[in-house]
Amino acid sequence: MLGLSACTSTTAGGGDKAGPGDAATGIEPVQELADALPDAIRDRGHLSFAATSANLPAQYVDEDGEILGAQVELIQAVGAVLDIPVEIDVVTNDAFDSGIASGRYDTVTRGDNADRQKTMDFIDTFNNGFSVIAHSGFELDELDYKTELCGVSTAVTKATFTENVLVGLSEECEARGEPAIAMNSYLDEAGVVLALQSEQNDVGFIEAVIGLAYVSKDPEGLKMVDRDLGEDVGGYFSGFAVKKGNTEFRDVLHTALLHLAELGVYQEIFEAYGIGELTLPEFPLNQGA
Repeated sequence: MLGLSACTSTTAGGGDKAGPGDAATGIEPVQELADALPDAIRDRGHLSFAATSANLPAQYVDEDGEILGAQVELIQAVGAVLDIPVEIDVVTNDAFDSGIASGRYDTVTRGDNADRQKTMDFIDTFNNGFSVIAHSGFELDELDYKTELCGVSTAVTKATFTENVLVGLSEECEARGEPAIAMNSYLDEAGVVLALQSEQNDVGFIEAVIGLAYVSKDPEGLKMVDRDLGEDVGGYFSGFAVKKGNTEFRDVLHTALLHLAELGVYQEIFEAYGIGELTLPEFPLNQGA
C-alpha cells in the first residue's frame, strides 16, 4: 500500500470509515466552535487531513482498503464537533511536511520535536518513543535496548528515525568491541511484525505506540521486552501538526479535542486501539524536545 494516493471523505457525526471505537457516531456539534472555524476552511466545506497506509494504530489502511486508526477516528470526531466533513488523503510520509507548508492539509499526525516546531505547531495527543518487541519464543523477557541489542537479530522499518537510532546503537556496540546489531530493514511496520511472527528475526525495534498496539493485538505471539517513553528527557510525543502561524485553526482544533476528552470519546478511541495508557487528555502544545 506504500505510495498509495487516495482520498476519502467522512461525514461529521458519523461517517462510513469508523474504526474499532466507532467514536464519531452520535457526537453533537458545538455551534460556538463550529462558528470559530477559519472562513477559508468553512468556505471550502471540509477539513483536510492526510494519513499513511501502514502506521498502526494511529493511521493505516486495512485489507479492505478502509482507512482506520486512533488519529483517524479522533479527527473524524473533531469534524463531528465542528459540524464539518473530514476529507482524508492517504499518502506517504514525505507528503506531510510539504502538505502542511502549502496549506493542502489543515493537519497531519507527526512526531513532535524542536526542529519541526520551527514550521509547525503541535497539539500532542499521545506519548510515544521506542520499544523492543519479540516473538514469544525469544529467550529474554526484558532487555535494555541501549546496551543489549549487540549481536541480536533485529527487525526495523526502513528509512525511519527508528532505523537511524538503531544504526547508531549498532555503531556503539562495535565501538565497545561487541558485535554489531544483526539488523534487517523492512518496508513497513507490518513487515517487521511478520518477520517476528515467522521468527526470521528475534526482536523488532519500533515506535512505542506501534509496538504496544501489535502486542495487544497478538499477545500469544508477541511480547514487549523494552519500552522507552523518554521519561528521562521529559517524554516523547506525537500529535496533530498545524502550520506555524495558523493559530486560529490550531486553537479551535485544540478546544474541540479538549471537549472530546471531557465527553470520554478521546479515551474510548485510544482504548479501542489498545493504547489507552498513552493518552494525553490535556493535549499539551509543542512539548517535543
